[in-house]
Amino acid sequence: MARSDHSHYGGSFSGSTALQGLAISQSNGGAGSTGLFAIAQSASGETNGVVGVTNSSSSGARGVLGHATSTGGDSWGVQGRTDSSSGRGVHGLATAGSGSTTGVWGSANSTAGIGVRGVATAASGLTYGEGSTTGVDGHTSGAANATGVRGAGETGMVAQGESMGLDGAASDATGQAIGVNGFE
Repeated sequence: MARSDHSHYGGSFSGSTALQGLAISQSNGGAGSTGLFAIAQSASGETNGVVGVTNSSSSGARGVLGHATSTGGDSWGVQGRTDSSSGRGVHGLATAGSGSTTGVWGSANSTAGIGVRGVATAASGLTYGEGSTTGVDGHTSGAANATGVRGAGETGMVAQGESMGLDGAASDATGQAIGVNGFE
């Protein structure tokens, strides 16, 4: 237990060990138990509760890693949540101006797995996700040959639905727009 007259607020730690710079362990299994809790209290400004940064250029280096070690049950390595009426639970941004970048990447090793899945649960309005008006929504702008949603592989894309399996619309000032393009 920390003493009330002892604070590391604003301090920094550095070292060069091969293991963790700071290790925190929480053994309480109660609901809501948290190993590390950080909060940015300001009601305005672009604040961050937790920031993870790596300078490594090695493949697989991560600024933040979440790992749920349970082999059963419904557990998550990382969860994003927002209470904002215009927020995003998870937002991925690849800032490089060139190269093969990805804002959000998902993969699954299970034979019944899904790499990326969207579920929207609103009872009304325009929602995107499972059980709503749109399963996957993709938007592009400003670039020639841009693709909103792309499927590739043995089965590029599969579309099925009670009312409409696949719907495509496109608009381009150059007249090169294609709503749905299929080829063999």
